[in-house]
Amino acid sequence: MKFGIDKEGRKVHYKNALQWKQYFCPYCIEKLVLRNGKKPCFAHNVIKERTPLQRMCPEYHESLGYSKIDNATDVAYVMNGGIPLYLCNDGNRFELRAYFPTISENCRNKLIQNRAEVLINKKKWCCIENLSYYRVYDITKWIDISIKPKLGTEFKEVKRKWLYGIKGIDIKNDIYYSSENGGYRVAIKANIYVGKKYRMMFLEKAPWVNGIVFKNVGQIKLKENCKQKVFNIYEMKIIKFTEEVRQFIEGKRYHLADKISEIIPLWPPAVCDGKELTFNGDTAWFYHLPNNSSEYLYEIQDGKMYFLSGNRVFKISDISAFSEKVVVITNKIIKDQKILDNTDDTNVSAEIKYILNYKKRLNYKNLLEVKIIMKDIRGNIIDYNKDNNSVPEKGILSMDSNVPIIARVMKGNYCIYSGKYGLEKIDYGRTINIDCRGFGNIYYRYNRVCRYRKINWKGIREKFYMYRGGVTGSATYENKILMYKLRKNLTKENKDIYKILYKWIWTEKVPVNLQGLLHKMGENL
Repeated sequence: MKFGIDKEGRKVHYKNALQWKQYFCPYCIEKLVLRNGKKPCFAHNVIKERTPLQRMCPEYHESLGYSKIDNATDVAYVMNGGIPLYLCNDGNRFELRAYFPTISENCRNKLIQNRAEVLINKKKWCCIENLSYYRVYDITKWIDISIKPKLGTEFKEVKRKWLYGIKGIDIKNDIYYSSENGGYRVAIKANIYVGKKYRMMFLEKAPWVNGIVFKNVGQIKLKENCKQKVFNIYEMKIIKFTEEVRQFIEGKRYHLADKISEIIPLWPPAVCDGKELTFNGDTAWFYHLPNNSSEYLYEIQDGKMYFLSGNRVFKISDISAFSEKVVVITNKIIKDQKILDNTDDTNVSAEIKYILNYKKRLNYKNLLEVKIIMKDIRGNIIDYNKDNNSVPEKGILSMDSNVPIIARVMKGNYCIYSGKYGLEKIDYGRTINIDCRGFGNIYYRYNRVCRYRKINWKGIREKFYMYRGGVTGSATYENKILMYKLRKNLTKENKDIYKILYKWIWTEKVPVNLQGLLHKMGENL
């Protein structure tokens, strides 16, 4: 290798390199060794476990059985760190989250049918149905992502978007975009603009750099070599272009640009989630505001890069027809689907600006149905939609609802109890009113069921006459309640039974053998 990069981001030829200084590979950012002798040059150390970033470097020549990553599309994904890493915050508390890019519904459904599982560093993490984000808290070079069972050739989209893994946390060099709730990591060698805000992590205080204003905005806890460390999060704003700023930024493998470049979505409206834009149409229009340096826009479509129009307003078509639509901004013209080579051009960048997705509907909203669960004091669910005329034990109910409610126990026109989560004083003849506000009112009334018509009075009469000469005892309170209930529900069928029972209770001579029958009669009245 002819050239290396020093700590200030300067390109140094091996003939001008100093043995005691550190130099880095301009492609994969690894440390270089300065070789002397008959064939002096910069060289890499032999690496057994090679990361995707090292596999894309054109200066690795030793044969270790690793497949090279040289396709322009794959290189772009790797240079952007694989799965995007976001520095998210809740107030001054920060954490790092890797959000898995959206894949097409067809591909996702196939993975679910195959019962695919996501493995992180060869350990099962979750199923495809529950896939969300992965919280990154270990400082490592690279996080391996794999799918079990192994994917076939039809899953190229998943391989590019997920299986390059997650570029590990680089405390010294990583820069993140700044937004209200956090931002994603800037791609390697991408532009850092004067006047724009970014975020960085430092173990202690941020350094003083002429032209940069640092502001402490919070902290993050990360693990390094199994030890937890607290890092400070600083908001960084470059207020002017100076040599000190250039050395600071380009020493971290980025380009410093004094004029902001933007790609702005124009039409139609879309759902924006970090880098991802989701449309419900086939065509999207964008506006490109370039800076002074050379910039080229490319579109990734099914694994290949295609040059976009050099006009400021450009469109991307057939979003629904392809599972992969990505907008990339680069500083080099791509030929034969190659972006990196062994030439002296070592400052090639390829930043993914937008990942475009298609959905028939941008907003899926199911109609909200009121669900109210009512339980008695023993935890039994009471279904108020069915005939349920048994008053709950002690007249108490607890309630759980998916919408705000106010429940009342009504006695006539008077409210005798109200609550949001429970009711008391429930009894026969009282009405439960559940006010669901915008979802209406629910009414339920506990009524006594007159079941005495189902009683076999003829059979009872026969038993009365059968046992009236047997052993007798004093009337109980339950016997008197039964007589009271009979008197309120007198019919031709039970009138003579009432007279017999009245005489037994008055004379305190109730047949002992009939107490069980009298108890059952009381339950049915």
